[in-house]
Amino acid sequence: MQSTTVNELLSKGFSEDPLGVKALQRRFAVPFALGVGVFVLGFALWMLNRIGDGVGVSLIAGSWCFLVLTAVCMYKSCPRSTHTGKPLLKYKNSSPDSGVILELIYVCPDSKTFSRRVYVAKGHAVGG
Repeated sequence: MQSTTVNELLSKGFSEDPLGVKALQRRFAVPFALGVGVFVLGFALWMLNRIGDGVGVSLIAGSWCFLVLTAVCMYKSCPRSTHTGKPLLKYKNSSPDSGVILELIYVCPDSKTFSRRVYVAKGHAVGG
C-alpha cells in the first residue's frame, strides 16, 4: 500500500471530507453493534450464572472474533466516493497524529477530497 500525508494532500489542493469516512463506518455499524451486543449479553449472562461456563465463554470468544473479523473487513474494504460513486484510493498515512499507529487516508481524485480513518491507536485498536 502506498503512503501519503495529510499535508501533502492539502498542498495539492485536496480538502478533507469528514462525511466521507462516515459512509464507510455506516456499512459496518450493524455488524459492530451485533458483535458488541452479543459480547455484553454473553458476559452478563455468564457472570449472573444464567448460562454455563462453556456457553458463556463460547459466546464471549465468538463475539470477540466476530468483532475482530469485522474490523479486518472494514480495513480491507474499498469504499466508494460519496461525490462520484467511484472507488476511493487508499493510502497509509505516513505521518499520523501522535498516539496513532495505523491510519488510512481515502482519496477521491475527481472531487479532490479525502477522509481519514484511525484503525490502531496506542493502547488499543479502534473499531466502528
